[in-house]
Amino acid sequence: MRQPTKDEQSRILTEDQKASIAQGDDDFNRKDPSGEDPREEIERLNEELRRQITEYDMLMASTGVCIIKTELADGLPVLWCNEATYRAVGYTREEYEAQFGYDLQGYFRNREAPFIQLSKAL
Repeated sequence: MRQPTKDEQSRILTEDQKASIAQGDDDFNRKDPSGEDPREEIERLNEELRRQITEYDMLMASTGVCIIKTELADGLPVLWCNEATYRAVGYTREEYEAQFGYDLQGYFRNREAPFIQLSKAL
């Protein structure tokens, strides 16, 4: 029988830990030493992250510059792009995705030279 690795062992709960969790006495229900409930801090951090994402999205939308975030994988899958990009290529987001899919290679279909040049630059 194979022995668990140290990483696997660190994830194995003892019987006492299982009993504590079953009684609702897990880390998320404990207060930290300052007396604060960690769930309140997690919610505060999530709210701050949502605010930052909204601000980021507004900045990206207002630039008027084409911004495309792709994954460096086959076909250059598009992870995100702003509305200025869709306007520049003459499609709405829905039209672009319906016609070309979710990668740049679809957009450059029948125009391999620019796609190859772009791929090499990345």
